[in-house]
Amino acid sequence: MKLTNLIGPAIIAIGFAVGTGSVTTFIVAGSKYGTDLLWVNFAACLFSWACCEAYDRFYFATGHTALNGIKKYLPYGSILSWIIIVGLSIGQYNALMGNLSTSSNAIFEAFNVFFPALGKYAYFIVLALAIINVSIMTYILNIGKFKLFEKIVSVFVILMSFCFILTLFIAPPIPADVLSGLIPELVNDKDKTLLSVAMVGTTFSAATFVTRPLFLQAN
Repeated sequence: MKLTNLIGPAIIAIGFAVGTGSVTTFIVAGSKYGTDLLWVNFAACLFSWACCEAYDRFYFATGHTALNGIKKYLPYGSILSWIIIVGLSIGQYNALMGNLSTSSNAIFEAFNVFFPALGKYAYFIVLALAIINVSIMTYILNIGKFKLFEKIVSVFVILMSFCFILTLFIAPPIPADVLSGLIPELVNDKDKTLLSVAMVGTTFSAATFVTRPLFLQAN
């Protein structure tokens, strides 16, 4: 079995769990509260791993994807499946709008480094970049070649992981702060609570668990 078949679903799962929403949320949490909320992220990753493991084992044991399993084995499974599909579609639609906006603006800022004449912000250029991004992704998905999609995602996830590791060495955290941040605490601050919920939502993603059996099936 090729190495890509072994690590492909894992890399895509990383891309789902650690997306632009996670990065921006963690940056805000770190800049405002340091490592105080590190335990929230650790707990979210732990439960996310447990759910991924459960969905993987369910697929290998039954041959059913998550939604097919819900439809077949649970009472009113068809209704529950449709509720999940609608909920995930709405959630992913909203999330992808934010991701598209963030990525298009990031590409514009990268261009602005080399072409300062573009100015601080140009709405129509950002809009054009968004249209190009959507067109490329639509073309790739319409081709129907999962392996191509998997390779593209793998390249970006590996690049993102390399940037995280590089940042770790450029600005290393204080070990004592990291250890203290892993100790759970009762959150009374409103902003802290909202950030905690956001960190869990961007890491402990339902879309990851529902789509994992599909990625395994494609491999």
